[in-house]
Amino acid sequence: MKKRIYLVLIFTTFFISIVFAQKKSKAENEVNYLPYYQEATKANKLVKEEQYAQAFLIYDELYKEFDPIIGLSAQDYINYIKSAELSNSCYSRFKVMKTLISKLGFSNAWIDDFEILKTVYEKSGIDKKVYDVLRNEYVSSINLGLRNMVIQINKRDQESGRSYETDIMKKSLEERDSINFTKLKYIFEKYGYPNASVIGNESLNKKRERLILSSVLRHVNDSLMVSYLLPKLKSFVVKGEFLPQLYLSIYESYTYRNKLVSEYRVSSKYTKEEVNKNRYSVGLPILD
Repeated sequence: MKKRIYLVLIFTTFFISIVFAQKKSKAENEVNYLPYYQEATKANKLVKEEQYAQAFLIYDELYKEFDPIIGLSAQDYINYIKSAELSNSCYSRFKVMKTLISKLGFSNAWIDDFEILKTVYEKSGIDKKVYDVLRNEYVSSINLGLRNMVIQINKRDQESGRSYETDIMKKSLEERDSINFTKLKYIFEKYGYPNASVIGNESLNKKRERLILSSVLRHVNDSLMVSYLLPKLKSFVVKGEFLPQLYLSIYESYTYRNKLVSEYRVSSKYTKEEVNKNRYSVGLPILD
């Protein structure tokens, strides 16, 4: 009997140690993107001022530590390539184009839309065979089931318009939004934020599809917005899964609707110091 208890204790201790080790490992592997946003803002400003060599140095250090953010157009990474090429810096054209195609999902058509990318691609040594391999690597990484779920959520959000003229219409919208929120919460808890790195971009099917959830997020009711959605989106910003500008848009649609003062803008309620602290916490540029 004592031997059995002893073995149970050993097994329990062993199991708990594994669980804690896994949790610790997961926490250690999570990257905090807040410093990234501030440095990328500086580098993007330098590109705009055509100070490409200085911009390249910032980007080059960033991408040693952080994976590129896909966002709506991968603008940071495009500016990185632009600063590298126009400053004649030492970098691998093949490597950056490989990332652009296999990780950020840029198709040939998308590359051709940017003169600088087209130039770098032509110098990269990537032929059609290599391109097809890289493109297939991106396509095979996409969660098509989740992509379809996001499309359906967006479709439901816009079904029959959004009118609050009658109580029946209002109730119908509330029910629709409730269904969408339940599905969103399931996705968030299981997959994180379903950005283009998870569900792909519009280049996948070569047609316009509703893959951005911004409208759906704005329609979450105020109680759930405060208690769940905003904190969750904020955590996604920190992980580099959700853009700071999109977070601000969702947050300020809520504050505007409720006649509240935004904590990310200087006002009689918030000082510049307080605002900058708040802005840093969600990856927004610090005010000068």
